[in-house]
Amino acid sequence: MDLNRIVVVGRIGSSYGVKGWTHVRSYTEPVENLMDFPQLYGRRNEEPWIKLESIEFRRHRDGLIAKIDGCDDRTEASTFSNLELGVQRDLMPPLEDGEFYWVDLIGLDVVNTEDTTLGKISNVIETDASPILDVKAEDTHYLIPFVKPVLDSVELTSHVRVKWDKDWLA
Repeated sequence: MDLNRIVVVGRIGSSYGVKGWTHVRSYTEPVENLMDFPQLYGRRNEEPWIKLESIEFRRHRDGLIAKIDGCDDRTEASTFSNLELGVQRDLMPPLEDGEFYWVDLIGLDVVNTEDTTLGKISNVIETDASPILDVKAEDTHYLIPFVKPVLDSVELTSHVRVKWDKDWLA
């Protein structure tokens, strides 16, 4: 199993109640699809993925809440806050032509419309406003919105082309 081919499908939020439950932000559409994966993994930042043995999910208002096995109080639940939730790539549904998962972008070069290579995508960050490409070069770091009109094109075999000046740093 290649733990480098994990697709991020959600994130644990703040504690919910006093019995070990947490809010969950699902990146799936619809949000309840997160509950259908047979095995989830968790990590913080760029740490290695760890297998999560058991998670119980429930619908709550417009989202989800979750209880990780063995987590029985609010204090313990708070230790899971900001934990990314991921699933093995081969468990994800097949895509239509021209579609891709964000994990497919990791490692691609980012080139601007002047054909200057800005760096490689190290992460795609989910925000409320838009996804952000985290682009790193040897001595430079860019945070580039992954939206039109900034995004010009995506070539999954080689690069992402953006309308971004090399002097616009993070």
